[in-house]
Amino acid sequence: MKKLFDNRLSTETTRLHIIRRSIITLAVIHFSLALISGYRGWAQVKHVRIMTEDEVLGPGSGVAIDVITSGRNPVTLVVEAVQSGKARLLGTDTIPDNRHRFYDPRSQRIRVAVVFTPEILRMFAEGPVLLRARAEGRSQFLRVPPPTIVERESSISWTHAEVAENDGAGEDTMCIVAKIGLPCR
Repeated sequence: MKKLFDNRLSTETTRLHIIRRSIITLAVIHFSLALISGYRGWAQVKHVRIMTEDEVLGPGSGVAIDVITSGRNPVTLVVEAVQSGKARLLGTDTIPDNRHRFYDPRSQRIRVAVVFTPEILRMFAEGPVLLRARAEGRSQFLRVPPPTIVERESSISWTHAEVAENDGAGEDTMCIVAKIGLPCR
């Protein structure tokens, strides 16, 4: 005996079944990428590190700042030296985002080199100095993330003369000489 609800009102063809499964698969992949991309928009700066060749900075000494970002948004890097409560700007740079930031989960990495020339050292007195790197992300989801600030203590000596070589210089390295246009060595 045949019951009332044994037959389906609409039968699905094989073609519609394949189309429906394809759309569901693409939607799952898209929403998974959206979840990952959302986190990358929330946590934009992954890592900031200040590296010096020596604890004493003199003419020709170099400081390298290594920054890794999520690649979702551009990040602004500001490098300062603080002495006696006064901050002096050593350089700024913008770390670019990925071209297809929603779908591209790769990190952006950049190394910035600052060389202390005699002209820069004249702005400071001999003694302790605080090197500060500040990485600031951009607004995302109506929220501006707090800046990532890394500090390193060092000292300045006008007589300490080591020549700064731009270690690890490559395509992802940029050289900034503050206030003047001298190239890195």
